[in-house]
Amino acid sequence: MEELVAELDRLTRSELWPRRWMTVPEFSAGLDGLGFWSHPEFAGYSGGDRLNFIASAFQTSMLPGVEMPIWNCIGSQYKHDSLTTLEDFKQLVQWECELAAHHC
Repeated sequence: MEELVAELDRLTRSELWPRRWMTVPEFSAGLDGLGFWSHPEFAGYSGGDRLNFIASAFQTSMLPGVEMPIWNCIGSQYKHDSLTTLEDFKQLVQWECELAAHHC
């Protein structure tokens, strides 16, 4: 599965990938268009299995050598770290501050 997460990383930071924040279902549809789900390891995966694979990769995958996630998250939307702009980081910080305020 490590190779598949590496492929997910490569595709979702490529020039072919949209530069906007996306939900897990949007990622799944975009990956379908790029042939990601045609890997033999995904034979028999249902739509839900695909969503679970992506969500798990988003939650557990870190950039090599650092403790930073490969994909940033604001609510239910994700974006590859390498595509995240300064404005995106401002939104991310604002969202995290709002989230922290609601948990206090």
